[in-house]
Amino acid sequence: MIAEAKHYFRAQGLDVEIKDYIGGHRTAQAMFRGDVDFATSSETVVMVNSFRHSDFVVLATFVSSDNDVKILTRRQSGIRSLADLQGRRVGTILGASAHFFSTTPC
Repeated sequence: MIAEAKHYFRAQGLDVEIKDYIGGHRTAQAMFRGDVDFATSSETVVMVNSFRHSDFVVLATFVSSDNDVKILTRRQSGIRSLADLQGRRVGTILGASAHFFSTTPC
């Protein structure tokens, strides 16, 4: 976003159009559909898609985090620990980091 705002792409002779997506799983889907040429996503999205596709490469890694995924709950739910999730419904994004880490045993 900064490179676009400061016209860095244009200065390098590149005609770049940035499209906004919410979630790396959606950017990957757009790339595989041919809607975009380049996508950003988490390594989990790359891993999940590597089982379905062999026609892509990882060009760069530009961020890392050891505490990216969070579980949110309403205060009045009474959920205070992972054990309190037993028998509850959990919303997640399939094929993304949240899905992987919510189904991985602690």
